[in-house]
Amino acid sequence: LQRRLEQKIQPLLPAGSPNCSVLNWREQNSVYLRAVAHEHAMMQIVLFIVMLVSAFVIYATLHMMVTQKVKDIGIVAAVGGSPAGIGMVFFFGGTVVGVLGSALGVVAGILSALWINPVNDWFYRTWEIELFPREMFDLQGVPCHLEPSWVVSVAIGAVVLAIIVALIPARKAARMNPVTALSFE
Repeated sequence: LQRRLEQKIQPLLPAGSPNCSVLNWREQNSVYLRAVAHEHAMMQIVLFIVMLVSAFVIYATLHMMVTQKVKDIGIVAAVGGSPAGIGMVFFFGGTVVGVLGSALGVVAGILSALWINPVNDWFYRTWEIELFPREMFDLQGVPCHLEPSWVVSVAIGAVVLAIIVALIPARKAARMNPVTALSFE
């Protein structure tokens, strides 16, 4: 279509005019499209870093629980608690934190994506503050498109990461020697 338009328009131009060129919308907005692609890539990097930080927090919390509950773990092991059962307590704790955190994150993310423009309008009407100035972006509102597959894959990734980091302290608790744990001060 682009070539056909150029061929039909060129004869209509005055003699000696340079060759006309017809641009499609991608060529006309290439700077904006590259900026959006760059922002999307940066958001994925930020999301990955946030997931790593939250995984570290889950690990640190469970590790501290195991460290602080050494004597309790020893008592449970001494009265017949199996190593697998002891490990499962900490594993399920980390899994619950990961599942609840992912679910709350998905709900908060979807709600913020759906309500970003009404909240921006409310801030402007109430305090004359725009969180996302329309003049800067030359748009009526903040464009938002949620891809369900991406939301699901991030949520599953967060849960899997939480499960992986929960295994390390759970394994440490399960391998604890009851005699050593009871003598721990």
